[in-house]
Amino acid sequence: MTKSGRIARCMGRVEFRSCQIEILDMHKKGYANKHIYDKLAAQGMLTLAYSTFNAHLRKMLQAKDSKQIEIQSVDQKKIFEVPRSTELI
Repeated sequence: MTKSGRIARCMGRVEFRSCQIEILDMHKKGYANKHIYDKLAAQGMLTLAYSTFNAHLRKMLQAKDSKQIEIQSVDQKKIFEVPRSTELI
């Protein structure tokens, strides 16, 4: 049973990760953490607490700095060409 006004356990992490690309993009552009959080919360994409958002952001940025992780958008399409002389199966 959950308390009113709270999201289910671990769902904050799920919400954060679903917005991870937008969060990183805005962070690279120089937006303050509060502005990123406010914008995504206003769009209904985040319902987790601001302090939880900051904790997840701090962990993500520390991991990114130490491991040099590059996050790619799922929407990117790779286009390739096949020579006309190639028989397709």
